[in-house]
Amino acid sequence: MRQSLGRSSVVGAALAYAILGCGAPVAEGEGPRRGGPDSVVAPEGASVLLTSSTTGAPDEASVEQPEAPLPSGPRLFAYDGYETIVQKPEKDAPMIGLVRAGQSVPIASEAPLKGPGVGHCKGGFFAVKPRGFICAGRHSTLDGRDPRVRAAAEVLPKPDAPVPFKVGVMAVSAPQYQRVPTRAEQEKHEPGLVDHLAKVAAASVPIPKGVTGTFDTKKAGRGPSTAFTTYVDFAKPSLVSKEEAYEGRKMAFAAELDAEGRTFLVTPDLTLVPKDKVVFVDMPKLQGVELAKSQLKLPFGYAWIEDVPKLRQRDNGEMVETGDVYGRQAFVQIEGPLVRGKKGGNFWKTADGTYVRHELLSIFKPRTDRPPGVGKSDKWIDVRVTWGSLIAYEGDKPVYATAISPGVDGITQRARGHTTVLGTYTVGWKLVSADMSGVEKKKEWAVDDVPFVNYFKDSYAVHGAWWHNDFGRPKSHGCVNVAPNDAHWLWHWMEPGLPEGWYAVAAFRPEVKGTTIVIRP
Repeated sequence: MRQSLGRSSVVGAALAYAILGCGAPVAEGEGPRRGGPDSVVAPEGASVLLTSSTTGAPDEASVEQPEAPLPSGPRLFAYDGYETIVQKPEKDAPMIGLVRAGQSVPIASEAPLKGPGVGHCKGGFFAVKPRGFICAGRHSTLDGRDPRVRAAAEVLPKPDAPVPFKVGVMAVSAPQYQRVPTRAEQEKHEPGLVDHLAKVAAASVPIPKGVTGTFDTKKAGRGPSTAFTTYVDFAKPSLVSKEEAYEGRKMAFAAELDAEGRTFLVTPDLTLVPKDKVVFVDMPKLQGVELAKSQLKLPFGYAWIEDVPKLRQRDNGEMVETGDVYGRQAFVQIEGPLVRGKKGGNFWKTADGTYVRHELLSIFKPRTDRPPGVGKSDKWIDVRVTWGSLIAYEGDKPVYATAISPGVDGITQRARGHTTVLGTYTVGWKLVSADMSGVEKKKEWAVDDVPFVNYFKDSYAVHGAWWHNDFGRPKSHGCVNVAPNDAHWLWHWMEPGLPEGWYAVAAFRPEVKGTTIVIRP
């Protein structure tokens, strides 16, 4: 997949990727991303405040949160879209990081830089810790109590979770409301709403083809937060965003609320999507092998197709099934060389003394040579496209191994195909999440806030994928898909590290190094 330019011109300018790889960008959209995490839950003792944005029903009350204390020390707060961190205090200096709305970064002083060599910036340049500079005023402020900052901070992601947001697929198209819609406004902007709600009541809303998941009709039990309603009163957005939550779109959500008789999901852009039109997808459970903590040792196998029958070898050499299996996506310790069966076929002996068919396992083998330029303690990753495998190393020591899904065209070059690029690269940009989109068979597709993205060449990245569970098999548009648990581990392990308050970080030599990624057939 590829970074979309559709929701933030700042990100598009920062990354400026080619149109090959995981998918092509869509046209630039309306309004930048506004940021943000978790559902707002009233803490014990918090009061409930009815506002003009609610109907007054108990479950549609605004939650009045005690105002969270601001971080200590001088800071810049992003209030809209992404604020950019540049390498030098100059107008056209290279971008080296991004701060998402709702986040803040520590700065050296509340006073802007002055003196010779400082470029022109209306809001003044500020030195960011540990590196870089921000031209304040375009997307940031020194005021941490700005209503835009407070609202965006409520919908920031959870980088400590394998999937930073709650995610789902639109089963039925819907507007993205920018404030709470009245029932009349809902009926105007959602044709067929009465029939749809009847299907919801009867639990008969169809799930899109190819999607495995469920509807969740549970109410949030709370209305809009005070920060959200204050933001709406301050910003006065139009009712409906020009960007639609169309059928099939894969979306991310940071909170939910009850209002006007329905439950709405709050996106990281502070828009509202009807919960009754979203299918929540079953998350992949694959977890790779952290070798220092596991009894598994390389080489080992991975059941990449289906359950793998366990076999025993009779005295006459014949292989017969035991009735037991290694489950699909299991990692299997193998011992010794391949064994030739009496009636043909090749078999691996496993640690429990049984045998498995060679073709049913993908074998993870350690690499004995480091790539050129990789030091004895440097981090690097070895990806085998045709094997569907990834092994992470620290110098010569393998530390993590898991299955991946490369491009559906593998290594075959095809016109407008989805091939995973081969070669040796380094991570150029790391983002907590990134929108990806494109056109497939004349139909638009989009995945909002793809988790834990590591771009290594143009639009090619190692990133988390929650929307499929075929790891070990070709599946992507060219990127290296890993399961959410693995994406979370790898992203936090890979370089460059993410400084405090940053949402994305760039590598640039020689100061900031990115992890080496080797992509082999």
